[in-house]
Amino acid sequence: MPRIPSLAVVAIITLCTSARAAVPPSLSYQAFLTEADGSPVNSGVVVEFSIHNVESGGTPLYTDTQLVVPDQGLFSVELGRLLLASEAQRRLQRSQHHG
Repeated sequence: MPRIPSLAVVAIITLCTSARAAVPPSLSYQAFLTEADGSPVNSGVVVEFSIHNVESGGTPLYTDTQLVVPDQGLFSVELGRLLLASEAQRRLQRSQHHG
């Protein structure tokens, strides 16, 4: 039985892990929400999040609408939880090849 050098095994595992880690299945986002006068928001607000293929404008690759309930203006959400990771990865890869 042929022996595989341990360095080769480590390299293969590292490459596989790197490829899988390239696009995470979700993205944590935290922000501070204020009223027009600068005071922190403390009640629930429906927020639409979008990720586009370019810095400004462009085509949305992902959109998600969530109810956020800030605590003294601060809120956290997880984006991508509703979209299958494989679909998100395909969209991101497609945009990287075309953008």
